[in-house]
Amino acid sequence: MGYNGVDGSRFACTIEPVSDETMVALDRAAETHGTICLLLPEPLLLELVTLERKGPQRIRIVGRMLAAHKAALDSTII
Repeated sequence: MGYNGVDGSRFACTIEPVSDETMVALDRAAETHGTICLLLPEPLLLELVTLERKGPQRIRIVGRMLAAHKAALDSTII
C-alpha cells in the first residue's frame, strides 16, 4: 500500500512466506545499499527501508518510493 507521508510517498507491504536466508539478504541490501527494488508488476525502488519481522515467515517492508526510472539503474533487486 502506498501513502503520502511527511517525507514523501511511502510504500508499505507485508509478505510471506519469507525464509531466514531471504530476510538476511533483505537486511544486508537495505544496510549496504540503502535501497531495495521490489519486482512487482513494475519495479519499485525503495529507500530508507525498514524491515520488521511479523511472524516466523512474515515481514513488513516500509520505505520511501523513488522515481520509477531509477529502479532500472539499481543493482539491488529482490
